[in-house]
Amino acid sequence: TVPYGSNGPRFDGSWSNYPYFESGVIVVTSGDEGLFLLRFRPAEDRPVS
Repeated sequence: TVPYGSNGPRFDGSWSNYPYFESGVIVVTSGDEGLFLLRFRPAEDRPVS
């Protein structure tokens, strides 16, 4: 959520987040882009060769 080329003094990025739902949904808010509902999906364990 950070615009490239932004040089002025301002707040960029996520304003708040809430990752505590049992469903795995993570709520993220941004001052410019709004509300996002995300789901964490961990990467599969892969053997190192």
